[in-house]
Parts: sequence; C-alpha cells; structure tokens
Amino acid sequence: MFMRPCSRLRKKSAVTLLEVLVLVVVMVLIAGVLLPALYRPTGKAPRISCVNNLKNVGLALRIFCTDNNGQFPWQLSGTNGTKDLLTDPGSGWQHFRFISNELSSTMLLVCPSDSGRKRSSSFTNFGPANLSYFLGLQANELIPEAIRSGDRNLTTNGVEVGPGQLLLGTNQNAGFSMKIHKYAGNVLLADGSVQQVTSARFQQTVVEAAVVSTNAINRLLIP
Repeated sequence: MFMRPCSRLRKKSAVTLLEVLVLVVVMVLIAGVLLPALYRPTGKAPRISCVNNLKNVGLALRIFCTDNNGQFPWQLSGTNGTKDLLTDPGSGWQHFRFISNELSSTMLLVCPSDSGRKRSSSFTNFGPANLSYFLGLQANELIPEAIRSGDRNLTTNGVEVGPGQLLLGTNQNAGFSMKIHKYAGNVLLADGSVQQVTSARFQQTVVEAAVVSTNAINRLLIP
C-alpha cells in the first residue's frame, strides 16, 4: 500500500515576461524623473571659478603695482600705462593688457556664468568682448576695503550701467542685475580678498569703501 505524502509540493512561481517589461518601464520612468534633478547645475562651481579669477586679477595687479613704484596701469602715461585712455568709455579692457606678464592667462578674465562675454586664447586677440570684470580706479594698498574689481553687471537705482566710468556715490542704490550671478556678484577688494555679495551687501560695501577713503565717490571703470 502506498502512503499519501503528508504535504504537497508547492509549484514554484515564475516571473513572466510581461512583469519584467513592466518593471523595466517603471525603472526608466523613475530614472527620467530623478536624474535631471540629481545632475542639475547648482551654480556654485561657476561662482567659485569666478572668485578664483578675481583673486588672480588681484594678485596680478598687486605685482604690477609693486614693480611700478606703487602705481597701476591707469596711473601711468605713455607706453608704461593707460592713463591717457581713461577718457575713452570703451577702454576698460586695455588696462588689463598691461598686466599680461603678471596674469597667467586671458581665460581668467571671463566669468564662466557670463554668457555675454567669450574667453580669448591670448592677449593678442584680447578685446572688450573678452572681459567680465570692472576696475576700481581709486583702490590702493593703503585702503584695504576699497573696491578694486568685480562682476561687470552693476546697476544703479535698478538700471544696469553701460561701458565707461561710473561715479558711484553712497546715495545711489547700487547692486547687480539678473545677469551672471542673479542679483548677486563677486567683488575684489584692495587687500586681495574676494567677497560674494548680494545686491544689498554690495551697497553696504560701497558705503564702507567711501567712508574709509573719506571720499563719497567710488570711481569704477565698467567694460
């Protein structure tokens, strides 16, 4: 007599092809939603690169100043400097050509977030379209808080300024436009430090620089 087994063997369940296809489709949909969020640029890397650019500009200007009896290119005339060009509103870029020996590359003169300017391969081809930064014409080594350079997209009373000299007084509402760093910017001070500032903080910087220098006007050259 055959004895009936005490338990029946269960059939093993198998994953069907349809279930596999459904799983693959779900995973693709999830990846399509999550990956763009994970790889969306935060803007921090271009901002940090811009800070490093300005630090290099500050170092190059300091070396030039040391080698030229405490004077910058725009304080020297003739073949030694660019003082004679200050009356030209489009001369901002030419002052940087005089620090070509101190600056390692023209690439440092364009902010990665500045879509309106393009990097130049050399100073031979360098021009106004290859510069992102303004110059502070009154900055000197004796006033560390003075504004030496910064992002070019400055505004006064909400209006973006064009190329040329900007006489920025403490009674003007100074800031940055939406371009480049979105109502914020980087500012190089005379002591070589670079500050990442909002428009409101930049206005405070303008006032502080004016108070320390006992001059109510900040003279900036916008490229």
